[in-house]
Amino acid sequence: MESDPTYALDLNRDVVSLTADLVDVPSESFQEAPLADAVQAALTGHEHLRITRLGNTVIAQTDLGRAQRVVIG
Repeated sequence: MESDPTYALDLNRDVVSLTADLVDVPSESFQEAPLADAVQAALTGHEHLRITRLGNTVIAQTDLGRAQRVVIG
């Protein structure tokens, strides 16, 4: 699925501002594509992450060879 976001997220912003930016993206039930597009676009290009898109679900994974990982949903 190609990412073409209408909304741009700046991951360098402080957590409160970034949260406000996320909340500002319309994402009613079954209409989450713009939010998923924005998240995917923001994470793509970070070489330490492997990004997988399943419909409107964006999965960002590291593979650092450690025995444990932190999962945030």
